Amino acid sequence: MSMKKIKQVLRRFVQRKKSKLGCDKSLPVAYQQMCRRSLSLDDDFIAYQEHQLKPRQIEAVKHIALYLPQFHSIVENDQWWGKNFTEWNNVAKAVPQYFGQYQPQLPVDVGFYDLTQKPIWQQQIAMAKNYGVYGFCYYFYWFNGRRILEKPLDLFLKNKDLDMPFCLFWANDSWVRTWHGFSDFEQGNRVLLAQNHNDQDDVNVMNYLCEHVFSDERYIKIDDKPLFIVYHTPLFNNIKKTLSVWRLIAKQHGFKDLYLMHVMMPGQEDGSLLDVGFDAAMQFSPIGCDRKKANVQLLNPDFSGEVYDYEYLIKKEGKRIFKHDLIARGCFASWDNEGRRPTKGISYANGKPALFYEYLRSMARWAKAHPLEGESFIFLNAWNEWAEGAHLEPDRKYGYAWLEQLAQSVKKN
Repeated sequence: MSMKKIKQVLRRFVQRKKSKLGCDKSLPVAYQQMCRRSLSLDDDFIAYQEHQLKPRQIEAVKHIALYLPQFHSIVENDQWWGKNFTEWNNVAKAVPQYFGQYQPQLPVDVGFYDLTQKPIWQQQIAMAKNYGVYGFCYYFYWFNGRRILEKPLDLFLKNKDLDMPFCLFWANDSWVRTWHGFSDFEQGNRVLLAQNHNDQDDVNVMNYLCEHVFSDERYIKIDDKPLFIVYHTPLFNNIKKTLSVWRLIAKQHGFKDLYLMHVMMPGQEDGSLLDVGFDAAMQFSPIGCDRKKANVQLLNPDFSGEVYDYEYLIKKEGKRIFKHDLIARGCFASWDNEGRRPTKGISYANGKPALFYEYLRSMARWAKAHPLEGESFIFLNAWNEWAEGAHLEPDRKYGYAWLEQLAQSVKKN
């Protein structure tokens, strides 16, 4: 059955159910739309499409998607949040706080997957490659020798047939009881897992990475140097010393050197961290982006979160000027962390797939004009941050629309 026929059938079904749902003309249009969403495919829904992208197109601007390895059960989360907790629990419980807010954001086709299952990886990699994703950037968690959420990465490293370039992003902040947004830590949170950087741990983590990760032939390198990204640089006792030690260890393991990026946090746009030993900055959008509040009509009068205008952000980002060019730009299709912060979420309103395409094109132009060692990069936030509403994977409202915009942008490279 064609997609057009499916939509016709579903629309007739909606008409029959209207009276039961209360979606009549006496109610606000936004509420009628929310009711219909649960019964039909949205007009913006795009079905899966095969693309024949050429390697030269995918590599002209290398889109690297941030990847959350949280979707599997671990003992620690069972203790902290309840039996068999994963991010899917947060995703499913989200409810809209204002008219037009797309919540909950639920997956189609991929389902509520478990990342300890190899077939899931095979499906994700095939999907990502089809739409032009060059590689995945996995969040890496290391707490003074203790790894956590490590099973997905171990599975990937063990199975060499999972053919996908990858790199690591060390999410080196402490874990606290309350989820946070944009790293705005709240006072009084109970620490679940503390990050305590020290000289010996600097040595241990780099020895581990060189021996077990950077040596993988799929690992992304820039100028033949393994790419490694660090999130919170102020948490280190002496970041300049740490970077020097890391480079020495990498060379002792036979690598030419390391290509080290730091996440460009507010106040770090001036390039000062390049002076202490980083090669470049990574833009972790929407962190540090110019923001303007969007006008929305609240459903919940007790909502205390923040709602920003997506279109405003991408227009500002397209014209943004930096003090240096050693930056790997970033962009995101959508953002809404209501699932993690009920009634206090941060979201971007007025986003549409067509705007995401505009965002991608402006970042591609910048990346091609400011290559890093001859290569152009864009970091996509994210492949599967479902509880932050930042995902390229297909959902029930837009389907593959976000990925389709990426494919169309890649074709232009």
